[in-house]
Amino acid sequence: MYAQHTNLGSWNIVNIKYTYSSKRSYFAEVQLRSLLFYDHFYYYEYKAGVNFEAYKNMRLTLAVGSYQTYREGGNFKTPKNNNEFRLWPQVLLTQPLGAFKIEQRYRAEFRFTSNGYRNRFRYRLGLAYPFGNNAAGFIPFSI
Repeated sequence: MYAQHTNLGSWNIVNIKYTYSSKRSYFAEVQLRSLLFYDHFYYYEYKAGVNFEAYKNMRLTLAVGSYQTYREGGNFKTPKNNNEFRLWPQVLLTQPLGAFKIEQRYRAEFRFTSNGYRNRFRYRLGLAYPFGNNAAGFIPFSI
C-alpha cells in the first residue's frame, strides 16, 4: 500500500506536429518531470522525428532523442543517473472494428547510455472508442 510517494509530482509534455503532406508529418516533443509539485526536477527529454503513412492503416516513424535523468533530492541534482541518446524506428498499425479502433505499436530503441549501448523492444496495444456525438473524437486507452 505504501509503494508510491504520497506527494504529488509533475509530468509536463509539450508536443508539436507539422503535417507536410497527406503521407508525411514531423513532430517534436519535450518532457519535464519532478518528484514534488513543480520541485525536485529529476528528468527531462527532447525528441523529434518523421512519420510516413505507408498504407491506409500503417504509419512508419523514425525518431531521435536525448533523455537525461538526475539524482533524486533536488532540482537536476548532480551526478546524473543516466545520459542517453536514442534512435528509434517504429511501426504503428490501426484496425477499425465496428465503433472501436485497435492500435498496435512496435518500436525498437537503440540506446546509447552513460552505461553503454543497449537495445529495447516495445509493443503497445491500444483500443479507442468514440464517446458522445463526435464520431471522430476517439478517447483512447492502452493495455
